[in-house]
Amino acid sequence: MTKGRPTLVAGVFPGQPDAVAEEAIRVAERFGAHLHFVQVNQTRYPVDAAPDGDPLARRSLPVDADSVGDAPDEFDPGLARRIDLQVGDRPVPWSSHIEAGEPAAALARVAERVDAELIIVGTRGSTTRETLRELINGSVAMRLAHRQHRAVVVVPLAPLLLDEDDPPPS
Repeated sequence: MTKGRPTLVAGVFPGQPDAVAEEAIRVAERFGAHLHFVQVNQTRYPVDAAPDGDPLARRSLPVDADSVGDAPDEFDPGLARRIDLQVGDRPVPWSSHIEAGEPAAALARVAERVDAELIIVGTRGSTTRETLRELINGSVAMRLAHRQHRAVVVVPLAPLLLDEDDPPPS
């Protein structure tokens, strides 16, 4: 957390369209906020605070006991490079964090620890399989909106444009 500056949390993952990070950067720039990019590893679960004293660092263990010998969890370096390129020379201080567990709960935990003003996430893509999965499991954005007290900004990744002749939604 950067003292005297508002903070924002943005959920990101490798392969995600740049629109989520771009919108998060735009909002952070507009409000002079520190931006915390959070990647969530669902194959691990949080255990406790890391011994290095960093309030954002958490130790985690793999969900699958057979993967105990895996390399330590870290924020994807390629994703960090993409974000760095997107930020460019804009005056947006940012940091990257890896968190374990269910994405909505993990993002809410980080937002609580940094006292974030809001959480920024993207929608899933528009494929039938992803839409069906979201209907069954619920979206990260919906779980965040219903289970924690911060505002949630949802960045549409596959928006459908309304035809001017379409009636307004009722």
